[in-house]
Formats: sequence, structure tokens, C-alpha cells
Amino acid sequence: NTIDNIINIAGVEDAIARVWGYYYFENAGVNFSIIGVDEFENQYKESLDTIIKKDEFSKTYDKNSNEDFMIVGSGVKKILDENYYKEYFNFIKPNGKFKKVNIVAVFDSSLQLEANDTILLPKKTALEIFDMQDNMATDIVVKVANPEEIITVASKIKLMYPDSRVITNKDIEISYQNIFDYKSGMFLALFIVS
Repeated sequence: NTIDNIINIAGVEDAIARVWGYYYFENAGVNFSIIGVDEFENQYKESLDTIIKKDEFSKTYDKNSNEDFMIVGSGVKKILDENYYKEYFNFIKPNGKFKKVNIVAVFDSSLQLEANDTILLPKKTALEIFDMQDNMATDIVVKVANPEEIITVASKIKLMYPDSRVITNKDIEISYQNIFDYKSGMFLALFIVS
């Protein structure tokens, strides 16, 4: 098991398999961010933990154990309402079949910026929507206790799984900085021309 192998690397505090992706809603021409969660697993973001606790994900899960449900951001709810999906939404799976999922709650407005386009649902439902097998994941978040060991852990993961793409938080920061520099450079060039 990939998760177990990664957790056994010295310095790794936790490894969390994520199931997430984008779902294009053609009627409105927008992408929704779908995040699958298991209520009892460690969450990779504090905001997800807050949503699960605040919206009482476990109670919702118990009440709707026979039906699929989702908690949505206010932006998603607005778009779904405008398209006559007030109580449920029909996802179109890759095989062309529909997956009906009930809308049971909307995120708190304090999380609106982060969660505006987000749909949170049980991991098993997300797997079905993306037509993924139960033992699959979109990616794995690895938590390293000592920041000094991140590069070493990343190297070990790359050696264990040579076909994987290992990205650290620092890599993401550099990527965002490059995008920002590129955009600001383009703006400056346009400003000089005008």
C-alpha cells in the first residue's frame, strides 16, 4: 500500500490520500471543485476540518447513509438554484450515466472565499463521480514534522515511486511567484508601450 510505504519513511508525520477534481457544469459554463472526504480521517486542511465539524458531517452522513449527499459553497448553491437544482444535482459520470446527489447544507459564509466553488461529499461518492476505483486517489498529501527533512523525504518518495511527481510547498510557492512575476512583467511591458 502506497500510503503505508510513505508513512514508514523516517520523518513522515502523516500521509493522506485525497480524492478531488474539477467538474464542468456545462449549463452554466463553470467548473466546480469536488472534494471527497472521510469523516474520521485526518484532514489535510484546517478549513476542511472546520466544515466537517461545523456542518456536522457525521450526523448528515448517518441520516443520509442510504443516499448520496453533498455540502456546497454558496457560489455553487446560487448556480444550482439558477439552473433549477434546488434539492439535488445530477452529476454526469464519465460513462454517461447520471449520479443523483442531495444538497444537504451550504458552507458558512466565513469560509465563502475559499469554498465558494467547492462541493464537499463523501469520498466514495467522489470516487464514483470520477469513475475511480476504491483504492485510487488523486494525490497524496505528506506531512513532514521537521521542515529541514522535507527535501530528503521528497527524494525518498521519488526513489520509491519514480513515475510520481513529488511537489513540495516550496515548489508551489516558486510556481506562484513565477506566475506573478510573469503577469506583472506583461503588465509593465503593456504599460510602457501605452
